[in-house]
Amino acid sequence: MERVAKAGVAVFVVNEKKQILMGVRISKPGYGHNEWQLPGGKISHMEDWIDCCKREVLEETNLKIDDIHFVTARNDIYTDLDIHFVISFFVARKYSGEPKVMEKDKCLRWKWFDINELPEPLFMSIKEIVSKNYNIIIGE
Repeated sequence: MERVAKAGVAVFVVNEKKQILMGVRISKPGYGHNEWQLPGGKISHMEDWIDCCKREVLEETNLKIDDIHFVTARNDIYTDLDIHFVISFFVARKYSGEPKVMEKDKCLRWKWFDINELPEPLFMSIKEIVSKNYNIIIGE
């Protein structure tokens, strides 16, 4: 059987203070374990990208998001872990509700961060994505 990359989304949820929501992942040691990440996950078969963003953010944070826009995509290959993900990054500038840990086996906590003061350690190249797409993410 041919092996294929998995596809997923990561969402910059931005609040009125231009802060982004990030969580500490605690699942899958070796792949983002104990690193600050954006809400997101794998796209389901035949699922629309925007619908995936809404579903994943709701499943993980209990937030309903809207005003969703594509930011960029990455082809992330981790040969040492035998993992290959194609991740599309989106920004959601509207949301309702309060962040809540919905998947206690995957996330330790959610917290808002100023986009210019991101926490460490960060998953993947979030700093690089922010620096290259700053105006798109904060809506300026």
